[in-house]
Amino acid sequence: REQSAKRDLLKRITAATTIQASYRSRELCQRKSRARELELEKRATAATTIQAMTRSWMCRRESLQRREEAHQVQVVITRTASSVAIQSMIRSWKSRRVCLQRLEQNRHIKDEREAIAATTIQTMARSWRCQSELSKRIIIAQEFDLKRKLIAVTKIQAVARSCNCRREQSAKRDLLKRITAATTIQAS
Repeated sequence: REQSAKRDLLKRITAATTIQASYRSRELCQRKSRARELELEKRATAATTIQAMTRSWMCRRESLQRREEAHQVQVVITRTASSVAIQSMIRSWKSRRVCLQRLEQNRHIKDEREAIAATTIQTMARSWRCQSELSKRIIIAQEFDLKRKLIAVTKIQAVARSCNCRREQSAKRDLLKRITAATTIQAS
């Protein structure tokens, strides 16, 4: 019986060790996942910064080009006063305006794509958080169930030991009564 109890205890200890190892492994995976998320956020921030710097540089360059073109228009108008030069500048301006409109459209499309990507990432993060919380709750429920089972097993063992003890005590009392009776008969 003691060996059986020892085997049961060894099984419980092994099960507890397995659960602990599994929990530690899950925690390590979650930490790695968090590190990956932080790295993605850093990369997204870096990309945004680079994009902002590029747009700023393009704006400054375009502004300088416009100033230079305006100066050139003045020079052409004052020197030649030719309608051909004016028409050329107007065609150039219209062409740039079309290009700017296309750039603006492309920027809007890019902004929409980035918004969709951000929404997707947020959805994935919320899903991961929800799954993580659900896993934690399942583990807590399993631990609670295991504790309940351990208490039940302990109670069953106590009742069994109590019954065995009572049987042994009853057998000892019967034996004592028989010995006493035999002694009384022999003495008479």
